[in-house]
Amino acid sequence: MKAFVLMPFDSEFDTVFDDLIRQPLEEAGYSVERADTGLDQRNILQDVVEGIARADLIIADLTASNPNVFYELGVCHGLGIPTVLITQSMEDVPFDLRSYRCFPYSTHFQNAPALRERLKEIGEQHRDGKLRFGSPVTDHLETHTPRVEEREESETHETEDVLTEAEAEENGLLDFVVEGEASATQIGEVVTELATGLNSLGSKTNAHTRELETLGDGSSQGSAVRANRIALSVAKDMTEYSDLVRDRLPDLESATDSFFDNSTGYIDWLSNRSDNAEETILSFRKTITELLKATGYAISGVRSYRESVINLRKTKISRAIGRASVLLTQATDRLIGVFERIEAYCTKLLGEINSL
Repeated sequence: MKAFVLMPFDSEFDTVFDDLIRQPLEEAGYSVERADTGLDQRNILQDVVEGIARADLIIADLTASNPNVFYELGVCHGLGIPTVLITQSMEDVPFDLRSYRCFPYSTHFQNAPALRERLKEIGEQHRDGKLRFGSPVTDHLETHTPRVEEREESETHETEDVLTEAEAEENGLLDFVVEGEASATQIGEVVTELATGLNSLGSKTNAHTRELETLGDGSSQGSAVRANRIALSVAKDMTEYSDLVRDRLPDLESATDSFFDNSTGYIDWLSNRSDNAEETILSFRKTITELLKATGYAISGVRSYRESVINLRKTKISRAIGRASVLLTQATDRLIGVFERIEAYCTKLLGEINSL
């Protein structure tokens, strides 16, 4: 199988391609090419489009909002090719694309392995036919390109050999009820844990700040020592929360993917019902509306605290706080990215629900 990678033509992405993308996909059984690998400079666009058309899987790095990458991504969506979105910052991802799988990654040595592990898993699941991919084209057009239709026809024949139409429909509903509710519960638990931790951290930071203010300019005997101890406590609290976010984000991202997949399946099931499903639709709309509202509050809270952390770092009160604040800013950026993805998907789901 072939994988084709879209990313900016810049040497700073060479390591990302070689170490974080090509290596795990080759381990999953793919031959991997980058959009600027071995291209004929006389007609780069032709080579890129042909590379896309031959690919079984596309990896598109949206870092820095490169216009060439977005154009090539549009070609992929138009052709109906399974595409995985990655980025170093969710701020580079337009809102319309945040409702699709988009995996934030870091080139920091502690966090880089996460992308390798995720891409290897995705490659293996795609190779085995276990992943479902969406795009604005397939989601919003009733007619599909020939390539998409060929895939759907092939998948339909394979399904008919195993399940009857009624069995497939029933299994789809049961999958949502069991897996969807389990993943929704997990999302709630992780969000509550992270929100509680952030509130606790905020209270501790405010208390320590008041302590520092009582010490004045640090000229009194022993005040500098006490100020340093307080600063170390602040840094310790910030680092512990950063570690909590780092440890729990994979669970939140996994639960979010599962919930969205099952929600999409559930909407498909509802749209094919001939009986009156109005009560079920209203209940589902309420669930998504509440999740959207809670996510909005969460984004607002995390952004507010993130701004406080940045302002604290600007004071240069201590090196320990400076280092801890960098880690915490990175952690909250990732957390905001996941929350914004949930927000975008809930907005998309509500649109689909309202059209039922």
